[in-house]
Amino acid sequence: MSFVAIDGSGSSRTSTIYEERLAVIEDIAHRTALCNGRLTVTGFSVSSSATVTLLDHTFAVKGSTDRARARKAPEAVEPVMEDIRASYDASLASLSNSGTDVLGAYQQVADYKHQLPTEAALEATILTDGLQNMDALALDPANLDRETTESLVEDLDLPDLAGVTITLSGVGQVSGTPLTSTETAGLIEFYDLVCQNTNAASCLTVTDWR
Repeated sequence: MSFVAIDGSGSSRTSTIYEERLAVIEDIAHRTALCNGRLTVTGFSVSSSATVTLLDHTFAVKGSTDRARARKAPEAVEPVMEDIRASYDASLASLSNSGTDVLGAYQQVADYKHQLPTEAALEATILTDGLQNMDALALDPANLDRETTESLVEDLDLPDLAGVTITLSGVGQVSGTPLTSTETAGLIEFYDLVCQNTNAASCLTVTDWR
């Protein structure tokens, strides 16, 4: 099972970021199609409840072997990506642009996990610039040293994501004035620690998709 949450904030709405995110989603869609899994793509903004669903699709690629399904997967992925492209702009534009609750995306993942059979493997990807700017917690990337990060994360009420593979991708990629390498590194360290504290099976926080 694959779950993708897209940051719909204005700080990450550029044509370059759009194309990069679509490439990530297509890669995930292809891997999900190979195992005839379910792919859900959502957008988020100010909270875990302020979301919009762009896609919820279960693949049914025929083939008795991995090689046979691999040949047919691109054909199965193409209409899925067309649907996402067609709904992307309008879906994200429907979200509130008054802030970004990146941490709320982890709760989204938890809510999705609870809908699945207990034996289902879940890979969750959060596509975001990492700029958390809600009143409850507004991150200042310029002041995220190790001590500050540990103190902030310690106070968070995070969901239990045991067994889930979490990837946070796009951190530091913003419209307008780019973040410094130090600021981006501080955000990556913050979200790495957040993920670790959810008990996720694995955590990866990156600027560029693997």
